[in-house]
Amino acid sequence: WPIPPKAADADPESFKVYHFEGLHREYRDKLEDQINACNVTSVKCEVVGDNIVFTLPADAEGGCFSPFALSWEPGAYDLTYEWNWGETYDGSTLYDAEGNVTTDRPQLPADQTDLAAGTEVAVDTTNSTACVYYTRDVYGNVNGKYTFSGWSAKTVADDPDDVESVAIDDGKLSMPSADVVVSGEWAYIVVAQQTYTVHYVYDNAPEGVETEYPLPVDDGAYVKNEPVAVSPTPAVGAEYEGYTFQGWKPIGDDVVVEDGAFAMPARDVWISGTWKADDDTPYTVEFYYEKNGSYSTEPDEKDERFGTTDSTVSVTEEDKTPDRAGYVFDEDAANVLSGTVASDGSLVLKVY
Repeated sequence: WPIPPKAADADPESFKVYHFEGLHREYRDKLEDQINACNVTSVKCEVVGDNIVFTLPADAEGGCFSPFALSWEPGAYDLTYEWNWGETYDGSTLYDAEGNVTTDRPQLPADQTDLAAGTEVAVDTTNSTACVYYTRDVYGNVNGKYTFSGWSAKTVADDPDDVESVAIDDGKLSMPSADVVVSGEWAYIVVAQQTYTVHYVYDNAPEGVETEYPLPVDDGAYVKNEPVAVSPTPAVGAEYEGYTFQGWKPIGDDVVVEDGAFAMPARDVWISGTWKADDDTPYTVEFYYEKNGSYSTEPDEKDERFGTTDSTVSVTEEDKTPDRAGYVFDEDAANVLSGTVASDGSLVLKVY
């Protein structure tokens, strides 16, 4: 029995064939009474291709069949909702525009079951294109956002080639003769992040120090809050020609170094390394006394003193007062009464 066109959407398991035994097909009078009076049996059948196939025993009267009828139930199909975040979504936490973790994560509409083909279904409108959810990197910076781009629908089939799109018009779809999946489509947009750099400078550095202690170079490009390790060189206490390195310190109160690192602010950072002049650099004061109208090339007395590297020091008034009787300070001699403390201790002041 060819499946009738109006049964094309029927549930294949619901087909039934009824045999009206003893009912003469030509008899038309009081048909209802005749039907009620005859024996009606259900005949086993199955769907084979586009046909309903069944077997009947021959009727005892002339080998003919009494009338029979075909019944069926409309197909029942399910409509389910799902999110389609695309391949970019890895299940990470989503945030709202203020940076709060979204506790009101978008909820899928309720699925619908046992829908007949042709049923008009209103697609959920809870989510709109105004819905936006943000992703953040491990440092708390926005690095992308999901925007809701609408719903799409398709049939469910074992063979991917048999899957078909289902049109959604004015927020509604007509149920086909198949289960349907309605997908909420989310588009991901990468948000470019501003990066910042780190620069090193010396403060109060002695001339030539970079030949032994070159300034560190940081080629990194850091995002806000990303940890940045401060260069370990030169080490605190490093020495160079009468100067001692005091360490590195970022310029600006918004940068705090803890355990040798700091969190990158939303700006470039300059880190200053301070060299301090040693205050125990030696220098010498020599005293010369005239003998027989001339001065010896070797000092008669000398005193080792200490000063700050590259600072100016001078002899004192007391130095100009001779320790020996009969002598006075010779203003016209080759006195060296002041000078700059050399890092190598070579400064010599002379008093005649």
